[in-house]
Amino acid sequence: MPKRTFNPRVETRLTRDAFQKLDEVAKERDRSKSDVVREAVLWYLEHYEALKEDKRQSELTQSLNAMTNRICGMLARQGAEIGTLYELAWQNHVDNKIEQRFTQAANTVKSNMRKRLTDDERRVAESMKRVVEK
Repeated sequence: MPKRTFNPRVETRLTRDAFQKLDEVAKERDRSKSDVVREAVLWYLEHYEALKEDKRQSELTQSLNAMTNRICGMLARQGAEIGTLYELAWQNHVDNKIEQRFTQAANTVKSNMRKRLTDDERRVAESMKRVVEK
């Protein structure tokens, strides 16, 4: 008995515009409409996982952008509030004649912030190094 070949069929419906576009593409490529549709389906199946990954990456990018915007907004509000306090303190120093102490305090805070940032960066780098080495 001869071996039967497996030739499955898929049917679909297209809008009139989509069918006309398919007809134009087939004529342009000098292929049958079936060949064009077969190529399109096979291409989609080959690239399906990459398309899913692209969508996931896009969603992650949007989430990261939203979080970044929120953090930047919080930092801007915090900066405005700190700037207000700083300005009030600066305006008051003239009456109290404590310019040198005010400048020294501001420099100490800046120095402490730079040191804290450096320490935090080092800890993050070390934890990332451990993750990468695993």
